[in-house]
Amino acid sequence: PYSESLKGAGNFTPTFDKQEDIYKKMFVDLKAAIAGFDGGLPVRGDVMFGGDQAKWKKLANTLRMQMALRISNASPATASAEFAAAANDPAGFIAANADNFVLAYPGGAAYRHPWFDIYNGRSDYALSKTLADILSNMNDARRTAYGSSGSPFPYGLKREQATTLPTNYATVLAADKRTENSPVVVVSAASSLLAVAEGFQRNWITTTAGSVFTSAKGAYDAAITASFAQWGVSGVAAYTTGASADYNTGTGGGTNIGANSFGSIVLASANTTTNLERIALQRYIALFPDGIQAWSEWRRTGVPNLKPTIFATNPAAGGQIPTRYVYGTNEYSLNPTKVAEAVSRLPLGDVMNEKVWWDK
Repeated sequence: PYSESLKGAGNFTPTFDKQEDIYKKMFVDLKAAIAGFDGGLPVRGDVMFGGDQAKWKKLANTLRMQMALRISNASPATASAEFAAAANDPAGFIAANADNFVLAYPGGAAYRHPWFDIYNGRSDYALSKTLADILSNMNDARRTAYGSSGSPFPYGLKREQATTLPTNYATVLAADKRTENSPVVVVSAASSLLAVAEGFQRNWITTTAGSVFTSAKGAYDAAITASFAQWGVSGVAAYTTGASADYNTGTGGGTNIGANSFGSIVLASANTTTNLERIALQRYIALFPDGIQAWSEWRRTGVPNLKPTIFATNPAAGGQIPTRYVYGTNEYSLNPTKVAEAVSRLPLGDVMNEKVWWDK
């Protein structure tokens, strides 16, 4: 629900809008939000940007670019027009870590970093070997920030296999990146600048607002530099000119990523042969640990070339990696007519291996 959402008692059974219509409305809403700032007093209680209106405008334009890329395969004409308008908007976009959209947890009993809370009560979460292999193959220093030392955990094991492994596997995020008052970067300069790089590479833009960037390579290198700085790791100059990540010749994250003695993942790879693939792989890496966004970008680009576990328990989907969420049981019980209407637009029905509108 979008157009009929949040009406409270005015509408307890809102319609499920078509995804294409939602994207169109979100573009309108973001542009209206930018225009709506009147230069007045800062908003009180703004825990993200402290009332800085210029940063909110940059966030809006960054979201517009990222949304445009998300629909690039489904609606290329709309995507290119919206992207160009956002990239060249005088208000700018997030281009430096100082403008990142960050939730700064204060710590304490109620407001703690989510990964601190997870490891404060349990230990059965680990850094994936699939991602760790990509980072290792590329000599990517972000590996030291993305997880603790120790062996990463194989993807897609059966429970009886998983419980045979040692318990000192690599955790998600290094310990100093998941303290109770560690910040969570929701939208980063790295992801914003990689969007700019893709816009250049797709010939959607030839420059950006203020001519800050004039080439795909410039934005790509700046994005990786911002990501390394965000995570406090060094060696970015050698990385962006090295064999794996160079914008023009980088070969990517290697073959057989995630391979393990249980054979749970076979033939997955993170090789790159084109500029768009290099941009996509860097976005996949830079989005960590935001799994939802990384999953979405993988669905859009197919990078890296991930494979489902051979132990997949969804035989109806042919063992595929899920490509959408199914509707929840509450939706079926509380809004059955409107859910049925939405499901009727899905050729395969309400199943995990159906594709959402933009996933072409």
